[in-house]
Amino acid sequence: AINLVTSAILFVAGRQLLAFFSPDPAVIDAGFSYIACVVPIFWVYAIMHVFANFLNGVGDVKVPTIITMFMFWCVRLPVAGYLSRNFSGNLLHIAFPIGWLVGCILMSVYFLKGGWKKKVVTRAPEEPVEAAELPFSDNM
Repeated sequence: AINLVTSAILFVAGRQLLAFFSPDPAVIDAGFSYIACVVPIFWVYAIMHVFANFLNGVGDVKVPTIITMFMFWCVRLPVAGYLSRNFSGNLLHIAFPIGWLVGCILMSVYFLKGGWKKKVVTRAPEEPVEAAELPFSDNM
């Protein structure tokens, strides 16, 4: 829901918001070109981060980190390099959604395979503490 509201605001008021950073129409056009390219698929980025943060939260930090690094270094940068050499500047923005899509697919597959379940961090149950042992108990 937050993503949809933010996307709507960016599409409706994107040019005015970009004008806060620069009054130059060329800069505003370039910024809005980026917004128009990435905002429709920004929900994929959000889902990818939900998976990554869930996996980090259960104690599986290594695989989400590797997937994220792969998404940046092995997908987004080569795609951006290829696009910058062979197409116009506005098409360069597509490197972001392509990277997010690959990252989201990899995170989803890893999550669904369930390997993270073996890495869940749990604490051993602690012994109950008597009220007199608590530092701020009423028995002081």
